[in-house]
Amino acid sequence: MKRPNEPMTAYPVSSEVISVSRYLKLSEAEKSSIRSTEIAPPKLGRNDFGRIIVHYKTPIYKVG
Repeated sequence: MKRPNEPMTAYPVSSEVISVSRYLKLSEAEKSSIRSTEIAPPKLGRNDFGRIIVHYKTPIYKVG
């Protein structure tokens, strides 16, 4: 468990896999930072619409 005064560590992310619903909810600012996307189709037997692989123009930082 982190202590209250312990700093958080952020890691650069140049690409990530997100759900289709998350992709559709991206704001205009988030969309403008995307260099390219790839569609990862759904797998047979799964109850989803697949995933989107997003490649960013410049890395974004995520707390990990």
